[in-house]
This record gives sequence, C-alpha cells and structure tokens, in this order.
Amino acid sequence: MELAVTIPGPPFAQGRPRAWTMPDGRTRILDPKTSRRWKAYACACYERALVERGLQPPAFAAGPVEVEILAVFPCPQRFRKKALPIMRRPFTGFRDWDNIAKAVCDAGNGLLYGDDRQIFRGTVTRVYGEPDEPPHVRVVVREVSLDGV
Repeated sequence: MELAVTIPGPPFAQGRPRAWTMPDGRTRILDPKTSRRWKAYACACYERALVERGLQPPAFAAGPVEVEILAVFPCPQRFRKKALPIMRRPFTGFRDWDNIAKAVCDAGNGLLYGDDRQIFRGTVTRVYGEPDEPPHVRVVVREVSLDGV
C-alpha cells in the first residue's frame, strides 16, 4: 500500500526546542510555536488524505514504512530572468534536509503511522520549483516488504 499527501505552502524546517528547569527541578521542553502551527497544518492535510482514501488512522499501524519527501521551495527571482524555460533546481539554502524531515515525520505520528519509529528508510529531496509552480511538500509513505531487506 502507498499513500501520497501534498502539503501546500513553503516547506518548513523543525525549529530548535527550548528547555528550562522548573523551580521543582523538573526540566520542561517546549516546541517552538511556529513548529507546532506547521505540524497542525500538516496533520490537517494528512487527515484529509486519509478521509479521501477511506482509511482510518494510523494508515500504517504496524510494520516498517518508507517515507519519500519532496520539498519544493518558491522559485527565486534570479531564476525567472532567463529566456529559456527553467526547470527545478537543487535547493541548498539554509533549511536543512533533516529538519524538514523531522517536521514532516513528527506530524505523521498517529495518522500516517503509529509512531515515526516505524520509518525504516527515508529520503528528502529539496528543490526550487519552476517559475509557475507553487511551493509545497509532497510526502509518500509506503509499506516495506520484509523480504529481501
């Protein structure tokens, strides 16, 4: 089985969590507000995809899964000035691939899979989109066969 979900809007990289010690000695860790907001938006996109496919969460309740992430960033103005049609180009900007994967995979907990520990293999591709292409994140989750791993 395979499930593909598109999250409209610019790709988001997981923010750095903040930690502090409470007066009673416990440590409290807080996910940044922007990260929580984007993950809630991604969850809504995942839920919509599950409803469209008639699936109950988690779609992949048990067993290993594979995740492919395509992060399409807006096309910069400097790429639009060329006379030739511009295709997608590699993105090497300040948003790290692993932080994008962290945000996307954490948002899928409980919806796409029981827990992101089930992810056996994952790929992240970061590109600048074509001039007319809106920014988005495309997530494909598929079951991994246990044969020939």
